[in-house]
Formats: sequence, C-alpha cells, structure tokens
Amino acid sequence: MTIFTLLVLCACTKHHTEPPVTVSVNGHSLCVELAITDSERQQGLKNRENLANDHGMLLILKKPSDVCVWMEDTRIPLSAAFLDERGTIINLADMEPLNKTEHCSARPAKLILEVNRGWFDKSNIKPGMTVSGYPQI
Repeated sequence: MTIFTLLVLCACTKHHTEPPVTVSVNGHSLCVELAITDSERQQGLKNRENLANDHGMLLILKKPSDVCVWMEDTRIPLSAAFLDERGTIINLADMEPLNKTEHCSARPAKLILEVNRGWFDKSNIKPGMTVSGYPQI
C-alpha cells in the first residue's frame, strides 16, 4: 500500500518536462523530478518554498564530470548525493539555503540526487550504496 501511495503521489508532482520517477536506495524510495536539460539543471529546486518528504530531484549530466552545486537562490535546506555512471554514491553534502558555498563531487559524477536535508542520514544512506530506478540517459 505504501509503494502504491508513493507512486500515485509521484505521478502528481511535476515541474519539469520529464515525468517524475521513483528511485530507490537502501530499501527507501524517493519520487524524483528529472533535470536533464541545461536549463532544468540550472533551475534545479530554486525559488521553491518546500519539498515533500521522500521527494527530490535527480540532475542528470551529459557525461561524468567534476561538478559542484550551490544554494544561492534555493530556499529549502537540501542534501546532495553525487553519483557515478552506475548510480553508486560517491559522496554526500548537506547544504544551507540561500548560500553560495560550493559542494563538489569527490570524483567525476554523472548524477546528482537532491533531497530534503537530513534524508540520507535518517535513511542510513552512505557513500558506496547504489541508487536504482532512474532512466539511463
């Protein structure tokens, strides 16, 4: 029942061109919006007032690269997971709202998963774990 409810909620949340998808890591599911284009990645979660629990955004890069994110126009406290091309978490970062501090991947990343700050800790998610269920683009 919980998975069905999550899928229904996931289907109802859309801010980008691509429909949201459900990804999972360490037995936890997240409904994520996809940011695939340059403009979608640049917009990210900027200027939003909130982010539902167990929701997030997956930024998909064109190719693995050293990448940094910051929170200059983002009002929601977030945590970011930098993932390699296999979906393995490289490193995690907790970020403060409305802040220009850069948070960077420890090595080239293909994906960045952004969630409410503390979600990774609460879900006992660590570097080395793998996120599954996202489209291979």
